[in-house]
Amino acid sequence: MGNENLSDNVVNDVYYNVGSEGYDASDKSVVISQTTNMGQITDATPGSSEVKENFNGLILKVAAGKGTIMVNVKTTGNAQLVVQVGNQTPMIASKTEQGDVVVSYDVAEDTYVYIYAIIGSSAAPAHRAAPADAVKIYSIKVTPGATGIDTIKDSRSSVDDYYTLDGRKLQGQPTKKGVYIVNGKKVVVK
Repeated sequence: MGNENLSDNVVNDVYYNVGSEGYDASDKSVVISQTTNMGQITDATPGSSEVKENFNGLILKVAAGKGTIMVNVKTTGNAQLVVQVGNQTPMIASKTEQGDVVVSYDVAEDTYVYIYAIIGSSAAPAHRAAPADAVKIYSIKVTPGATGIDTIKDSRSSVDDYYTLDGRKLQGQPTKKGVYIVNGKKVVVK
């Protein structure tokens, strides 16, 4: 990013509305220093007058399905990062050191994701935060696809392999009494 206008502008498929002071060239971060009251934004789309006037932050769209959104962020002062997928309950986080915040999503249709700041747990109307209160975003990564383990596969073979104590593999189960190795353990066959 250079000196792009980050007020009501789209850069790399992300809608920015963070004001003229929304980019910190010293650490290459997008700075959200004004809060947003999402109660004023109901199903608003990027670029609408409702968003231009009441929303400070970033908006991106995720495709239908499951996935994760990873935001590399640092919060200062009393500011907190908010990541809200559509009209779902927002995820709120603070990171006093730069680090990743990961949010999982599972949506039935293409959905907007709102990334913005609040001060403390306040849902007050949008206002300019104190100079020390800000959310600094360094990167955002959306990873579509499964977000967890869907199935657990047993790595053991379905048929136990039997070996003699001297390491010879038997064809099937042993027919004689003795000590054998099965799945790395000694087994006595009587």
